[in-house]
Amino acid sequence: MSYNLAAIRELLLAAFGDEDLVVLCADNFPAVRQQFTNGQTQGQRVQLLLEYAERNELLTELMAAIKAASPAQYNRFASRLGSPSPGGAPSAEPPAALPATIFISYSHKDEAWKDRLMTHLGVLQSQGLVQLWDDRRIGAGEGWFAAIQEAMSRASVAVLLISADFLTSKFILGEEVPRLLARRDEEGVRVIPLIVRPCVWLAVPWLKRLQARPKDGKPLSAGNDNQVDADLAALATELYELLQTR
Repeated sequence: MSYNLAAIRELLLAAFGDEDLVVLCADNFPAVRQQFTNGQTQGQRVQLLLEYAERNELLTELMAAIKAASPAQYNRFASRLGSPSPGGAPSAEPPAALPATIFISYSHKDEAWKDRLMTHLGVLQSQGLVQLWDDRRIGAGEGWFAAIQEAMSRASVAVLLISADFLTSKFILGEEVPRLLARRDEEGVRVIPLIVRPCVWLAVPWLKRLQARPKDGKPLSAGNDNQVDADLAALATELYELLQTR
């Protein structure tokens, strides 16, 4: 088995904020630290570190440094990281595919709906089938804008929690929606609107051309608790079936 570079990258992004990554490199890989500039995103810095470690055959040392600095996150990813090939020989075994990332875009005024959705999708995550991402995963001191951009860049699916608050959020409409729609058009990323509260979403040109959930665009808030659970379970099942063919 060889190291899974994609899993190591995801581990670094999950375990280290901006300052933490600077410290990790300053303590262990000063040559990489010297390449950091103010304009770089966290993802770009992680890529510099990975390329340096791979080029200089220092992946084992990188793994040891990560484990020492963030043992909890290291253990969380341990089964997917791989290990050095025996005798340093390259392995013919391909790295295991990473779980697809599902990006949740929502207004904080709809946090209760987001939490209910995350509970249903959490069944898939607990089986190792997906990785869920919402902005509550951003760590203290981490650059929040760069973290959101990075998460959108690796997402295979985006679920948009549609309400009047969502459709009047300057940040969501100015940053998240254009980036996600561009990836949908250029890369085939699935963008799924989930109508959580009544709003005039059919008056929004980019939105009305997307197939919304629940069925027929009926808002989640219009149903009782049992119906809400049924609608969210149906969406989770749809995503499960979709990602099985990825």
